[in-house]
Amino acid sequence: MDTSGAWNEGAQAETGYDASPPIGRCRFSQLPARYQKAFESGANKIENGFFVAEKNPQSVLLAIPFYMLFSGVPLMLLYENREVVGDWYKVGWILPIVVLWFGVKATTALARHRRLCREDVIQYGLLVDDENLVMNQIAMLDLWCCVFVPRANIRRIYSQSEGGGSGGGYRGLALKIHFIDHGGSPRTLKLGSASSLERPPYVLDQLLADYLALDDRSDTVSAD
Repeated sequence: MDTSGAWNEGAQAETGYDASPPIGRCRFSQLPARYQKAFESGANKIENGFFVAEKNPQSVLLAIPFYMLFSGVPLMLLYENREVVGDWYKVGWILPIVVLWFGVKATTALARHRRLCREDVIQYGLLVDDENLVMNQIAMLDLWCCVFVPRANIRRIYSQSEGGGSGGGYRGLALKIHFIDHGGSPRTLKLGSASSLERPPYVLDQLLADYLALDDRSDTVSAD
């Protein structure tokens, strides 16, 4: 499926709010429309760009209902100690509703993800094109699950150890981006780790630096 024509058309038609989403973390709905369409239809199908998928997103999605299930423990403790806390324990009954809501939402997202995978459509990952670096990440909540940074604002992409992994191995590495935000201030974000990205950070940092031609900017930025 050749999507390059539609992709370029979308880039040229991009105006108004779509042209200036927040730089850094943002919601999926705040991404320019062409990137929303790219992730929904499969960012891995974009020919004129660099794409790296997130690793095993289905395992993360499956973990969400179980994680929320354990949040029912405080409710049980409140009920067991209802004589001590008084009527406050009744407020805790809102928790099962929250658990059910997250469980249904996660299950729906997992079913959609599995269906799209069978169609070779990848929703989650890091996409870089001629203009921007954009990422759609798996998150417990839909809030701030994406990253948007114009290429002109990127100063450095590098891997950095965050601990973990035996002997300081690559599993403890994180992929980070250093960039300039809307206000002109330098900021750093973590894009992923060896356990969340299809390729290890120590490979991706050089690939992305070469793709983005960042060598001439690296001497202006120091590591965290």
